[in-house]
Parts: sequence; C-alpha cells; structure tokens
Amino acid sequence: MLELKRYQCYVTRLLPYLAIVIVVGVISTYAIGSTAIDGLDSAHHIMDGIFFRDLLVDQPLAHPIAYTLDYYRKYPALGFLYWPPLFPSIEGFAFLFTGIDIRTSRACILCFGVILGIVFYRLLQRRHGSLYGFLGAILLVSTPLVASYLNQVMLEVPAIAMGLLTIAAYRRLATNEDAVRLREGILFAVVAAAAAYTKQTIVFVYAAIACDVLVNHRGLLRQRRFYIALIVVVVLLLPLGWFTLVFGKANLEQSFGNDKSFAFSVHPPDRWTMEAWTLYPRLLTSLLNPFVALLGLAGLAYACINRSFLRSNCIWVAWIVTWYVLFSYFLNKQDRYAVLWLPGWVAVAIALLRQITERFHIRTWAPVAITAAVATINSGQIRANQDPGFSGMRAVIAPLITVGSGNIAYFGEHRQLFVPIIRQEDHARRVYTLQGDDIVNATGSLKNAA
Repeated sequence: MLELKRYQCYVTRLLPYLAIVIVVGVISTYAIGSTAIDGLDSAHHIMDGIFFRDLLVDQPLAHPIAYTLDYYRKYPALGFLYWPPLFPSIEGFAFLFTGIDIRTSRACILCFGVILGIVFYRLLQRRHGSLYGFLGAILLVSTPLVASYLNQVMLEVPAIAMGLLTIAAYRRLATNEDAVRLREGILFAVVAAAAAYTKQTIVFVYAAIACDVLVNHRGLLRQRRFYIALIVVVVLLLPLGWFTLVFGKANLEQSFGNDKSFAFSVHPPDRWTMEAWTLYPRLLTSLLNPFVALLGLAGLAYACINRSFLRSNCIWVAWIVTWYVLFSYFLNKQDRYAVLWLPGWVAVAIALLRQITERFHIRTWAPVAITAAVATINSGQIRANQDPGFSGMRAVIAPLITVGSGNIAYFGEHRQLFVPIIRQEDHARRVYTLQGDDIVNATGSLKNAA
C-alpha cells in the first residue's frame, strides 16, 4: 500500500510536466513538419546552424578566419554580425545527426519551448504551488505571440527559455545566501552568460536579478563566492562584448545610436518622446489576452501599495520594468520584441489571481476555468496568426545545382531566403553564390572608367 501511494505521488508530480510538454507540442504542430523558411532572420539562423555543422565536420583549427570568409563567399547569409552563436551551435550539432533539414531547426525551437514552459512552471510553483504554476505556464505558452515564435526558427523562444533558466539558477544560488556554494555560483554564471550568447537583449534579466538581490537577498552582497560568480559572468561575456563592439555597429546603432537608417522599424519615433515611451504600454492588450493584461496591470499597481506582494514578486515586477526601460530607450522598436516582456506580466497576473482567490475564498475551479477560457480564445488566434513562410525554392534551386559545376548569380534582394537551400543541395560545397547586381554595377563602373 505504501509503495502504491508513493507511485501515485510520483505520477501526480509528473503530470504537470507531461501536460506542458503536450501543450507545447500541440502548439508547435502548426509548423514542425514544414520546410518553408519563415523570413529573412529565420534564414540567417538556419544558415548559421549549417555553418556550425560544417565547422564541426571540417575543424579548420589552423585557419578559422580564412575558412569563415571563404564560407561566406559561397553562402552569403551568415548572421554573426547580428546574433550570438549559442542557438546555431546547438542547431549545427543536431544537423550532424539528422542531416541539414529545416525541420531539425524547428525541433530545436520545440525543445527550447518545452524548457520555457517547464522552467516557468517551476519558478511559479515554488512561490504559488503546482496549480498556479501550471496555469501560468499554460497562459504563457498559449499566448498568440509566444505561440507564433514556437512555430518559427527565431531566437525569441530560446532567449526567453535561457532568461528563465538564469532566474532559476539565481533562485538556487539565493536559497543559501548566507553560505553560497561555489558550484551553484559557477552554475549561475554559466547559465547567465549562455543567455546573452543566445540573444544579447535578454541581458535586461541581469538588472531584474540585481533588483531582487537588493530587495530580498542582500545577504549575497556579503558573500565572496557571489562576487566570484559575477566575475565569471563578466569574463565569459568579454568575447561577445569585444565582438559586438568591433563588428556589431548595426546592432549598437539600432539600440543605442541615433541613426534611424539602421532601424528596421518603419518610421521609429524619436527616442525622447511620449510616443516612444508609451508605444509598448499601448500595445499591451493586443500582445496579451486583455483579461491577463488587465490582471497584470492590476498586480503591478498592487505591488506599488503592498510591500509584501512587491517583495514576493520582485523579480517579475523588475522583469517588467527593466524590459520596458531598455526597449523603450532602444531606437529600433517592433511589436515582436515585446515577446520577451510577457513572462513578467503573466507571472504578476498569476500572483494576483492567487491572492484574490485565497483572500475571497473562491473555489479552485474558478482560476482553472478562467485559464481554460483564455487558452481557448488564444488557440483561435494562434490558428489565425500562422504565417506559411516562403516555400517552393528547393524545386527551383535543385536543378541548378545538378546541371553543372558553375556558380549561381542572383539579382535583387533577400538572398537569405534561398542560400540555405543552395547549401542543402550543394553536398560537395563547390557552388559560390554571387550577387549579380554587384557584378553588373562593377562592370559598368569599369567601362565608364575606361
């Protein structure tokens, strides 16, 4: 009988994790089997993964820079100047086992989506219990904007997953704030650095953690091993920082600069205007289900007047505020950047929902019913928002690769969309992709000079 009870207890604890995996898997079915390329950024991420796959195979240890330059000449769609290497390196490692296949890239996104859901559940569970942790995870992954990126080869879902893992590692470190263990400090440092190597803009999480340290865990400031962990983070980030400063002019300009020609958004508002600093708050009810958004706003207001609520949810309030300050300051503004904002809002909404439920002795089925209703509404929007991407390129490119040993010249823009397909079909890696416009313009210039 005792063994049966232990087994039942184990199954009960396992059920939320299994349910989250199933929900994330169902949401990802819209595109998991698609070989279409979602857009220009997606093509870059796929090509970066292919590059890392070839790098692992070739191992050009004697001449890595020359190898990279020659690779770019053949397949000019690498995105290293804009995005860090963690996700494409994982993607490239997966390609070693499956071959070059866009569906493998989508499977990598699915794995990060599962991590996102489970880690968010665990973070909420520790504070609010299993029920509210599970409801929060479902609300987050079923949000149409998050679900959209679960179905695209983009860095938003991996970045959120790594940001949440950073908070989980910090929470583990802060559990023993009066006697920090070096192992947990190093774990936190590695995960925190890995988050930035996934997508640079996730570093706002560092500021959120700093706020929580000052409010809830000042004991860490007296621990030598905590400072060792911070030093390790800085050391690990030095290569990324150096590379960004030297080669990432576009990234720096669209974030901290004033040259709007670097901004991808159409007519971005001037930085120090009311329009710029109210853009994302005005979009909130369209980014989240209106009920969740209003509950999150009410939770944020409640945190301003209730110190206990603020302390217990400081990390999520700080997530909301630090993201808002950083991204409102950035010159380049787009709706999609706000996907990184949503975990904080959902967490604060769940915290207030639990507070209301317990204070007014509302039955447990009420928050469950609310979550089910919101998730059902979200599911309809998810179906409506799916973008089929760009397909049909393989049928055009495959015959070109098999005809002869010549190279391929293209005219026009957006070569990123078909360069991964060229590499996928070019098994011998002998084809160079040439920009026909540049060749024609250069020839014309030479004739004029003559």
